[in-house]
Amino acid sequence: MLFDGRLDNRAELLASLGLFGGSDRPLADAEIALRAYERWGAECFEHWIGEFAVICWDAKERRLLAARDPLGYRTLHYFLEPHRLVIASAPKGLLALPGVPRDIDQVKIADALCGLYADGERTYFKGIRRIAAGDLLVADAASARSRTYYRLEERVRPIRYKRDDDYVDAARELLERSLAARLRCDGPIGAFMSGGLDSSTLCIMASRSLGAQGKRLSTFTWVPEKGWDGRTGYRKYGDETAYVSAIAEAHPDIEINFLAAEGRGMYDRQDDLLDVADMPFRNAGNFCWLHAILEEARDRGVKVMLDGGLGNPTLSYGGGDVLAEHWRSRRFRRLLAEMAHTGGSGLVGFARTFLSSIVFPMGPEWLWNLKERLRGRDAGSDLWLRFSALDPEFGTSIDFPARAARFGFRFHGSKPAPKREQMRWLLTRYVATEMGDIKRSMEALYGIESRDPYSDRRLVEWCLGVPEEQFCRDGEQRWLMKRLATGLLPHGVLHKPETIGLQTSDWHLRMTRDLPSMRSQLHEFAQDPCISEMIDLPRLQRLLDDWPNETVIDDDRQFYLPVIVPLALQVGRFMQRANLRRDEGASATT
Repeated sequence: MLFDGRLDNRAELLASLGLFGGSDRPLADAEIALRAYERWGAECFEHWIGEFAVICWDAKERRLLAARDPLGYRTLHYFLEPHRLVIASAPKGLLALPGVPRDIDQVKIADALCGLYADGERTYFKGIRRIAAGDLLVADAASARSRTYYRLEERVRPIRYKRDDDYVDAARELLERSLAARLRCDGPIGAFMSGGLDSSTLCIMASRSLGAQGKRLSTFTWVPEKGWDGRTGYRKYGDETAYVSAIAEAHPDIEINFLAAEGRGMYDRQDDLLDVADMPFRNAGNFCWLHAILEEARDRGVKVMLDGGLGNPTLSYGGGDVLAEHWRSRRFRRLLAEMAHTGGSGLVGFARTFLSSIVFPMGPEWLWNLKERLRGRDAGSDLWLRFSALDPEFGTSIDFPARAARFGFRFHGSKPAPKREQMRWLLTRYVATEMGDIKRSMEALYGIESRDPYSDRRLVEWCLGVPEEQFCRDGEQRWLMKRLATGLLPHGVLHKPETIGLQTSDWHLRMTRDLPSMRSQLHEFAQDPCISEMIDLPRLQRLLDDWPNETVIDDDRQFYLPVIVPLALQVGRFMQRANLRRDEGASATT
């Protein structure tokens, strides 16, 4: 057995396997995993809680099994021919072998340009497949076949307790258990920390646990670079300093480190990351500060970084469907009371809330589109073009809208899915298809493992079964997480206005400095027929030629410029380097 990962339910597995007291040494997770396979066979993966990628050769059955954890935090890729199966953690392990094609998969490039991270099996290279999260690949002399052993939707059960406090107690127990498993480490532990609820709550809980062991937690917070114009838009903020400083004052045992990633831009270590990952990543503009934080953490000897990335779709979910839930359940008195808190008093406030939270979200598609047209917004079929850098002709030639529809992908500007459905889609599509590649790539660059306590399978399943009203009550969103964090976070952090913290809020400053490099890159791309066929380079050029003098906060360019432009340039650079390595490999073979 080859085992890469961590088992978070060691005690339960040891008890089930009868291994307590049977050895004078602690068993490694890999050995526990092997014992579990010997007991349960291919059913063992359903018993494991944690992050793992595993390959097992069963000599008796003469079959090979390869599996990934349910959220795909560890990765496995494979190349299959009639008489050969090769498996590796990353595509580069396969591309190093003779006979494995290096041709880029154009459909997957289209996915990236449109932000469609939903195909868990397709990779950026033809012929190389990814074992999907929660899937098991079984191969023998006759065939290789894949099946799903874990599906999140099938594991969620309704959670109903008698008292509101019971939900808080259960949530705290789940989070503490998950955090304890992720604090297992043979070196210093650090954490990404923002001024929000998720990461700050984790940091305080982790600091207390480490303090009992005589250790101290180092946290790292990104702040905007000097010279940022401070523009963020309505109900948004771009600097975490005040909130994190308040937390540090209340908890002096936590070591706070602010990093502005001075002078860095979107090209910071881009080629290094692309070479390690063999794929482009969404939110390319954020990697400048991510590199800065991990470099600082590495220099301090940190081996594990905690993060709260899955807080929003789990414990910190805002309860955006609470009104719709009351409506469906015919709890009209509770619905009216909640509407009073949500939309204010008066007939106009009630009508606006009823339309925006019940009628339009729950009504037919045509009604939503009509509302958008009356507001001067285009909700037509070309949204995939408006909010991506995919070349129109190429996108049409592969019928990209139909592909997106098969995965249930909704483009920006289309009728949104219910909030709870959006959270499930985020967990089972985006997180399960890309997060593992991001984490493993950054770990390869810096030698630091990233762990998210909110990603524990038991916690995720529980949260998706909790009633909507536990997440939003009397107009207060994220009600469950706020109750859990009471007594941990300062009042100003716990009850700050419902605003959104922006990542890389100083993008205009950084990208303005990078303009010459971006223009040069576009010029190179235009000379490459493969890149210019798939990426709408003229549109990108127009965006750069009409570069604003300040951070855009009031039109679609606030999405185009910091999101689409860096992503498209990273995709183009990936194609450029992948094609170069393919041609070099072909020349070497010849």
